Formats: sequence, structure tokens, C-alpha cells
Amino acid sequence: MVDFKGRVVLITGAGRGLGFAYARCIGQLGAMVLIQDIGANPDGEGVDPSIAELAAETLRLEGLNVHAISGELASRESCHKLCADALKITGRLDGVIHNAGWVAYENIESIDEPSFDNMMAIACKAPLWLAQAAWPAMKAAGYGRIIMTTSCRALYPQY
Repeated sequence: MVDFKGRVVLITGAGRGLGFAYARCIGQLGAMVLIQDIGANPDGEGVDPSIAELAAETLRLEGLNVHAISGELASRESCHKLCADALKITGRLDGVIHNAGWVAYENIESIDEPSFDNMMAIACKAPLWLAQAAWPAMKAAGYGRIIMTTSCRALYPQY
């Protein structure tokens, strides 16, 4: 069996769904889990920090070592800040699972550049920025894993 005792794993988009399942599984394997989730609604709008807090509390009630961590993923600076904050909290970062994704459900004819740019920032740029930010700590420790699982829902024409 895989043993994550003593490891710290940051999981993005872990307040609900698949990210929450990853957090539970990694926590059950012994890791301290840091849950990041912006708390957007199903349309990808808004910010609700209580989503990550509620997920962390739910898993703590199951006896897992889980903490909510706030932070956005839409820019290089925000990804670097998220990893720096994680390191301030825990002193180490052994793994990052980038699960967060964002997509606007818009008619294909009306998708605009801001929607597309936001989707690309979360799904394509954030994995690079997170890896870049986490890499020095992992390299110094001689250990680390970065997993990108983003499976953003496809843009599709709505009829």
C-alpha cells in the first residue's frame, strides 16, 4: 500500500467533486492535505471561501489532517503565492494535484475572449505556474510529485 505519512499535498479545486475525492484518498493514505478551491458557482462565477473550509472540516471529522488554503490560480503570481503560502503553513510541499478547472457554459457563437482567456489560465497556464512554484522546495527536499488532472468540461454548442 502507498504510504503518504509525513507528506504534504496541495490539491486545487478540492472543495467538491473529484478534487474532494482526491483529498479524501490522499488524506486516508496519511498525508496532510491542503484544499484549495475558489468556490465558484456551477457557471464558474463568484468566490466562496466557505467551500474549501467546509470540505476541510468534513474530512477533519473523518479523522484526516486537512486544511483549507485560500488562493487563486488565474495568474503566475497567484499560483506562486499559493505555493508560498502552503510552504509557510507546513514547511514542506511534497505533492501538487492540479484538479481545478474553469469553463463558461456559453453558446459557441457567443464565447468571448475573456471567457476563453480565463479557461486557458486555469486549465493550461496554472499547471505550469504551480509546478514552477513548487519545484524548488521539492528539488531541495529530493522528493516531490506534481500531477495535473484538469479535465475541464468541453466547450460545446448549446441548442
